Amino acid sequence: MLHGRSRQYAKNLVSSTRVRLVYNRITHTRFTTLYFFFVLFSCLVLCSLQGVLLADNTTAVNILSNAVSTRSELPPHITFREDGGLKVCDNIPSDHDSECSTILDKDGNTFDRLDTIKAFAIGNPLERRSVTALISHRDDGDDDDDKYKSAKNGTQTTSASSTSSVPSSIELPYSLTCVYSLQWLEDNLRDSQREDVATLFFQVYLFTIGLVAILNESLPHLGAAFFGHILGGAWSASRVQSTRTLDTFYRNAIVPGACEGTDLLGSWWQLRLFHTIPVVAASGVSIIALGFLSWKLLRVYHRRTLSRVGASPAVHRMYGLVLLFSVGLQLASFFTLVSAAIWIAKIAQGTFKAFAKHSKLYLAAFIVISAVQLPWLIIGWQCVRRECKIRTFLFIGISALFVAVSSVMFASNLYRCIFMTWQFFSTVTVTAFIFLVFTAALGVICFLNYGKGLKQYLEVTEALEGEDFTPVYFPRKDAKVPPSQLAAQYENEKLETYNEKYQPDDIERALPSYQPQQQNLAQSKHKKQMPSLALSYASITRHKRGSSVYSDNLDSPIILSSSPPLISELAPPTPSMARRIKTRVSSWIASDVSSTKSDGNGAAIMEVARTANASSGRAGGGLPSGPGSVKVRTLVRPPPIAVPQTRISSYSMKQSSSPPSAFSTPGGLPSGASSGGINAPRSAPTRQSTVPSLNSRESVRRTLKKPPMSGVDLPAVPTRF
Repeated sequence: MLHGRSRQYAKNLVSSTRVRLVYNRITHTRFTTLYFFFVLFSCLVLCSLQGVLLADNTTAVNILSNAVSTRSELPPHITFREDGGLKVCDNIPSDHDSECSTILDKDGNTFDRLDTIKAFAIGNPLERRSVTALISHRDDGDDDDDKYKSAKNGTQTTSASSTSSVPSSIELPYSLTCVYSLQWLEDNLRDSQREDVATLFFQVYLFTIGLVAILNESLPHLGAAFFGHILGGAWSASRVQSTRTLDTFYRNAIVPGACEGTDLLGSWWQLRLFHTIPVVAASGVSIIALGFLSWKLLRVYHRRTLSRVGASPAVHRMYGLVLLFSVGLQLASFFTLVSAAIWIAKIAQGTFKAFAKHSKLYLAAFIVISAVQLPWLIIGWQCVRRECKIRTFLFIGISALFVAVSSVMFASNLYRCIFMTWQFFSTVTVTAFIFLVFTAALGVICFLNYGKGLKQYLEVTEALEGEDFTPVYFPRKDAKVPPSQLAAQYENEKLETYNEKYQPDDIERALPSYQPQQQNLAQSKHKKQMPSLALSYASITRHKRGSSVYSDNLDSPIILSSSPPLISELAPPTPSMARRIKTRVSSWIASDVSSTKSDGNGAAIMEVARTANASSGRAGGGLPSGPGSVKVRTLVRPPPIAVPQTRISSYSMKQSSSPPSAFSTPGGLPSGASSGGINAPRSAPTRQSTVPSLNSRESVRRTLKKPPMSGVDLPAVPTRF
């Protein structure tokens, strides 16, 4: 267990606003929770299976490396497959001075010539060797040049040195044709190793994109994560076909032809195929499951993004453009870095190393690109959100530099040769180039849309999220349902989650005791005619409240009315409004407060009183109306007025020890009460509580009318000033 500073640090971390925000976003609905855990699970499974493939390829590379290392006198060359056979060139194939010859066809027939090998060993300007390699299985009849002798366990060659007239004999286990073929196969399996590493990091990157999609409620990130899994599944399926192709060529051409029946890998191909198929199956399952969850989250995020209060349609369009830019930025940074890394790994080892004339320059360029990637990503992420023009110019300049470097690299013959012979490298390079151009273009478009209010909107949204405010939404103009039905639809989606997590509180359990046994028939008939809404007092108060009405992100959204408030809380009501309010509440005051008793200092208290006036409970959303109904009233400090004092019988509730909040809901709810109840400890009602009386005129001035809400009716509770 944690003790001391570690325990305190863990508590601070859990209680921090950012951690709570991440937790609330992940557990917002059951679909967001399922999406997060499934993305995490698929990442772990696919990374594990990819690690198994990497271990298999490493084993095969080690076996082939030991076989190829026996012929260290091989001249620099490039072996590639063309027309179903193998060709060997003494230089890059696209160079005008390169000489190439076919050493093996698809049927296993060898085509070895002594003069070609002599040209490789002696005439190559890159490396002159003192040993002339002899690989031909056919004797040319000239015993002065060579002596070829076949043995059961190997091949004995006699090489003539240019500095000595004494020949030397070397025992070699494989012919040069076999060595060239095995070296080509080794290069292919090394490429598979690089593909395994890149795919493994790609799975981790897809998990981060899925997490960002949940945290930002981003539709573009959601689509990018799903598209990335489709791309990974398609590539894993293509590797099954490439494995079978290599296996067929190895068994039909290399083993019986070049290596004369020598099989170094044995059953390794079956093992690799056995480990590749589960990757394809896991990718297919993840695509289907993530497709369903992405569709569910698409509906949720689309409604929340387009119905958020405080942003104009132009800001909404700009925000969607910024999210799309963020997706392109993340994918461009990943594919650019991967393409540069596998390019450097390719020319740093293998047969291409001898032809990399500017290897140090390539390595320096890779280091610069890797060092600039992270600042470029951070600058691009921040500049479009904060609308900083200087950083935007810097970002566009770096993007143009990346595009220019990617274009200039195609001028290199070596780069084009690797691009044409390695399918994975060409795919990653083209994808990186497309995302670079796409991201740079979106950056310019975002720059042209600066000053439309997106910066202020994001700053306010971030501040409210940091303070743990309840999100506020409004019904859209194109909505086909009225606001009340929109609220009911929202509540229906979250009702199951609330029932699983929370239990009814004390005041909800106590409410049935105040219900009259027989209600008014007219009122019952009126209730039957009302549309059935899931939004009710019982459903709203089903979960525990926070310190204020805005403190619970799991709360139902506040549906704002399009009509302005009739009375401002910053000024007293107008005389005409005061007269109308006085007429409506005078009978309620006379019947509800028959006698009062002052507590000496006029302190504000909370009271739950019985009222016999049926008209006073007209605004109850979830509270019953009629005789004997429950009404919550907030009594504030009155001016010192001499009034008669008596004791009455009432039901009271202990007031909260914390002072009421200075904020109130847009609909006119008091700061100490919300749609879910009052901000007070839940306890059973007690009798015989004394309350101070209010002057009739003062109570009129401190009472607001029924909240002008078009979306949903809530209990009419007076608000303090």
